Amino acid sequence: MDTNAIIHLLKGNKALGSLIHHYQLYISFISEIELLGYQGITAKETRQIEAFINDCRMVDINQQIKRKVIQLRKTKKIKLPDAIIAATTLYLAASFVPSDKGFKNITGLTYSDKF
Repeated sequence: MDTNAIIHLLKGNKALGSLIHHYQLYISFISEIELLGYQGITAKETRQIEAFINDCRMVDINQQIKRKVIQLRKTKKIKLPDAIIAATTLYLAASFVPSDKGFKNITGLTYSDKF
């Protein structure tokens, strides 16, 4: 899941909410950093995010993901966190749940039909 999609989910997006009950969700370590490192986050929001993260499979970076991030950054105009999330999705060969249109130009991503 893209970090912005996670934010929409946590704010109650019903279409995304159905994903929780039907699929094992994977998130990149970078989403954890982005979500919990948000300036001004409240203790309640932190608990909510941590509970969500505990229900997901966390994917840390490895050599294959690093190589794909480097390739994406060399060939696409993409922010580093988005490149890490896209590369992680490609590494897993998983369906992707984006909320950011910047991912549309990444070849090989398979998008979830649920969002």
